[in-house]
Amino acid sequence: MFTGGLSGLLSVFGHSVAWSAAERLGLRDPNSSLEVHPSVIEMLLHLIAGVALGAMFWLSWGLAAIVDVTWYVRGLTFAGLTFFAASFPALASYMFATRDPKISSIAVITRWATTCLAVSLSCSWNWSHAL
Repeated sequence: MFTGGLSGLLSVFGHSVAWSAAERLGLRDPNSSLEVHPSVIEMLLHLIAGVALGAMFWLSWGLAAIVDVTWYVRGLTFAGLTFFAASFPALASYMFATRDPKISSIAVITRWATTCLAVSLSCSWNWSHAL
């Protein structure tokens, strides 16, 4: 769970760096109300989500039964399952319910996708090297 929480935080920091670079290159809409650098509350949400995803990974013995694949295939599978089952529906409905530019909503969606990916890959790597 420590790995999940840490990678959840690191994914937010990495996404902030990438989004800042996109802003410097002029890829961000100047009328966007999305804050490029997340608030402390949002970072805490990603930390908690990372811990929860890490716990779900350790409890998912169904994924442990997939033994003939590399650690990153198992991690990508878990990332896809968690993102499309939990995050994507809520974030997509948020995108269509707000009046913000769509690029702002896409930035939020990719921020959560990055969290799911980072947590899943780090937990999968940690699990494969612990055995």
